[in-house]
Amino acid sequence: MLRSFGRAHVRRLNLSALCVLSGSWFAVAACGTSGSSDGARTSGGAGNSAGATLGNGGTLAGNGGTLTTGVGGASGGSMAYGGSSSGGSAGLGNGAASGNTAAGSGGSTAGAPGAGCSASGLLFCDDFEKLAAGPVQNAGPWTTAYIGPDAPTITVDVTTPAHSGTHSVRVHAPVTDFQSFLIYHDTAVLPRPQGDFYLRSYVRLSRAMSAEHNAYMVFDRFATPGAGAAVRLGEQSQMLSLTVGGDAHGSLSNGKFSQDGVLGPHFTVNTWACLEGYFNSVQPEIDFWLDGVEIPDFHHTDWPADNYDTLRFGFEKYAGPELDIWFDDIALSGTRIGCQ
Repeated sequence: MLRSFGRAHVRRLNLSALCVLSGSWFAVAACGTSGSSDGARTSGGAGNSAGATLGNGGTLAGNGGTLTTGVGGASGGSMAYGGSSSGGSAGLGNGAASGNTAAGSGGSTAGAPGAGCSASGLLFCDDFEKLAAGPVQNAGPWTTAYIGPDAPTITVDVTTPAHSGTHSVRVHAPVTDFQSFLIYHDTAVLPRPQGDFYLRSYVRLSRAMSAEHNAYMVFDRFATPGAGAAVRLGEQSQMLSLTVGGDAHGSLSNGKFSQDGVLGPHFTVNTWACLEGYFNSVQPEIDFWLDGVEIPDFHHTDWPADNYDTLRFGFEKYAGPELDIWFDDIALSGTRIGCQ
């Protein structure tokens, strides 16, 4: 069962301690009871129009690049995911811009500036390379907000290996705070008239996923924050968890965990993970992929969906413990983006 964090908990927040750096704050009736999935969807396609996506059983042929399974990090424009410049083992790779090199260690990747936003046809992408190191300044589509007595640290980090380039955004959420978010809102991009979009974000955690229930991302409507069919993706039982519409719908990434005890898809500590989501409010559908592989228990056509226009990245703490969480190469598209 997903742990409930109802409106009564929110009312107990000390509103005199409410802090907002920018934008609107919201009180959340989050977290749902575990639900059942409608079953796995077969997705074996090979990518979007640019050919740079990896589906289940699909192929990777990104923007003229090649699939690299050997030594990573050599010069000549190849990018190795998790490879090493000195000839260590490498994971999946794809083509980067000419002359760019990539090197990684300990599961992290350092690529050329802009490598994470190289897919064609994107509605939006930010690799944070143009933002100055230090506290995130409220500008463009980005604002920051928190609820709690202590200001979180939301910074452009240049010391921790980024997914691409050298910059990423780090959210340090104090254990005393309920909510610490980097918020995306741009009416020129979302909501889409078509009612659907794909999201891709790289995520890195400072600790192993908790057995307690907390959220890393919230997707909702700017006019009605936290209400309606708001989506919350986070952690519980040391795996990814998903709720839609507060307590109305929810599942662990292994919806049968209480029966089989098998850990579902989850983030690995200090390792960049590629998270993709699909949202459709016209013909209600929601779906998620982790590192290119669909999470069947997060694919639903029987749950409600809103035409989301606000995306919140950070930490909404119901049980803790506190967390440092990094985001990089956040992208939006009308077609599936894939993991580069």
